[in-house]
Amino acid sequence: MLEKVEWTKKGFLLTIDGEEILIHRDAYLEGNLDVGQEVDLDALRHRSDFFFGMERAQGYLSRGPRTRRQLEDYLYKRGFISPLEEILDLLTEYGLLNDLDYAQRYYEEEKHRRGSMAIVARLRQRGVSSHVIDQLHMEEDPEDAAEILRKKYSHWEDLSYEEEAKRKNFLLGRGFSYETINKSIILAKNPKK
Repeated sequence: MLEKVEWTKKGFLLTIDGEEILIHRDAYLEGNLDVGQEVDLDALRHRSDFFFGMERAQGYLSRGPRTRRQLEDYLYKRGFISPLEEILDLLTEYGLLNDLDYAQRYYEEEKHRRGSMAIVARLRQRGVSSHVIDQLHMEEDPEDAAEILRKKYSHWEDLSYEEEAKRKNFLLGRGFSYETINKSIILAKNPKK
């Protein structure tokens, strides 16, 4: 039975059967609770955790786009286990979580700095599934790789085999394909005039 209700900055502090429980304001208002009323404590805690989790999720998403797994990991580490799937599904339904959109934006931002292999690896680290990655149309531009080389290396005349291999390995480390690397070396050696 609900014995006492006290408003705090963090929510409503309810005293139920001698135990004090902090409940989210929206869960309290949604339950239309009143002193002396019998309360389903498990359901109330679940709804309260849902609303607290939604606030945390919105705060995290306000700092930038995230993948579903990134948000899931973030909420899980903060103890929002019970309403986790409900929160993720609702945010996905509202379009606030969209792994394909996230992957496309990430690719557009990174394609001038990294090759497709590196972008795919980073997307996988962020929890984007192979199914979503397969939907992306990634095409490497040898001119982007050549520009990266020109910024890093100024000397391009009479390159030794070892020096050219070093530059190719540099681009390989950036995730570019061999075909793009070979074309970019030619472009970097013969800049447009």
